Amino acid sequence: MPVKLRKPKGRAAQITDEARTIFAEAVTLQPIYHGCNRMDGTCRSTAVNRHCAECENYLSLSRELGRLVGTKPWETSPLNADHAEPPDYLRHNALQSEYWRKAWAIRREILATKRTKSK
Repeated sequence: MPVKLRKPKGRAAQITDEARTIFAEAVTLQPIYHGCNRMDGTCRSTAVNRHCAECENYLSLSRELGRLVGTKPWETSPLNADHAEPPDYLRHNALQSEYWRKAWAIRREILATKRTKSK
């Protein structure tokens, strides 16, 4: 029996106050997370296959932000897209470059609404 395939509706990211709050908190934890995981490749936590409390909190906030703004786990997070153009290692991968640009647009929207709220 033939079935008509439905095209999904493209939905714009909904930037809420909750998303802005989570973004701000996650940005403050980001240097701790990157510093903790990049020193020798492991987290400070002594438990096997577990992160320390700060890293776990950052990852939880990152997942929650992705859920709120509509990014998938395999897409670039607005927390990581820190400039308009993707890094060199992504430029030859059209799909990942598009994820980067999407995350950058979301980040700009979060920061723009954050600035207008503070004025």
